[in-house]
Amino acid sequence: MRQNNKSIVIEELLKNKVISRAKLCKETNLNKATMTELIKELIDQNLVIETGMGFSNTQGGRKPVLLELNKNRGIIIAIEIDFNKILFSIHLLNGEIVLFESKKQMVDKDTIIQEILKIIEVVKTQTEFRDHEIIGMCIAVHGIVKNNKLEFSPKYNLDQVDIVAELKKTYSFPILIENEANAAAIAESTFKNETENLVNLNINSGIGAGIFMNNKLLKGSNGFAGEIGHSIYQPDGLKCICGNQGCVELYASTKALEDKILTVQNKTELDYSTIHDEFKNNSKVNEIITEGARILSIVANNIIVLLSPDLLILNGTLLRSIPEMLDMVKANIKYQYLNNTTIISSGLGERSVLYGCCAIVIKKFLNIKKAHLYISEKI
Repeated sequence: MRQNNKSIVIEELLKNKVISRAKLCKETNLNKATMTELIKELIDQNLVIETGMGFSNTQGGRKPVLLELNKNRGIIIAIEIDFNKILFSIHLLNGEIVLFESKKQMVDKDTIIQEILKIIEVVKTQTEFRDHEIIGMCIAVHGIVKNNKLEFSPKYNLDQVDIVAELKKTYSFPILIENEANAAAIAESTFKNETENLVNLNINSGIGAGIFMNNKLLKGSNGFAGEIGHSIYQPDGLKCICGNQGCVELYASTKALEDKILTVQNKTELDYSTIHDEFKNNSKVNEIITEGARILSIVANNIIVLLSPDLLILNGTLLRSIPEMLDMVKANIKYQYLNNTTIISSGLGERSVLYGCCAIVIKKFLNIKKAHLYISEKI
């Protein structure tokens, strides 16, 4: 009971940012004596700080002491590993990003541990973080995760190494691993959207869906839920490394569309600074994007028909660079009950997966079920 009450108080502190003891009692239905004990314990644990004085009520009296979560209690390391790039960030306990880096980097089972160790050392050598405890790290991967281990990964061979077990040989802080689409869905649920039923569709090197239903992340019996990129778009179509033929991500993922555009441009690397102009002025590029949006609308339609989420969020590099793609996707969906689902682009951009990793660690560290966090970026 005490731990449950403590979790409720922490959730309310996160939600309100700054709040008095009296208002905490009102919001949690806990009595004054219980609240006094819980706050003292949280202050002793350096999780909560007294941050100033509020306003007295209309009858006068003493001004209330305001409380807030101690964001400097520790730092979180968030890492996303795609087949050709690594993104990582450092967050404070309130979710605030204080460092972000992204680099193109091919990884495999022989190099991944060293690459992650390099990131941890970068964090530990940063002067401003030397006195901060690392309270946890979460690594997002493109593949099937079960029991904190990457079980299957069609994009790279990282499933041949137990990433967490190897890192635990060097570091004792909690290390978690999660599917990148699930992490993005957690981010959307934690930082942006209060709805209990949402699907986040990540469209990058593959296509994956993170599914929240009744405020719970759906993973399926073996962690395979949401692998919508491996649903069949073209029977007997292109051979996929998953074993199927005609998987939709071979036709409409960001990587698939990039490869088609590069063929038209006769280039080896896509210039995202000019891609929107290319979409506007190059008929062949426009045709590729238009067809990609049409295929994505089929994916979106199937998600809506199967799950009926309140919110469907699309996120991907091309979608962010060419905002018109979202309108094209929506225009292609003719389902008469579409109005029950709102379709939007992600407001978290390329950092959505990292925010999700951060939220996972915060909830575990604070032992809470729901975290209400807010976007705050110093970089």
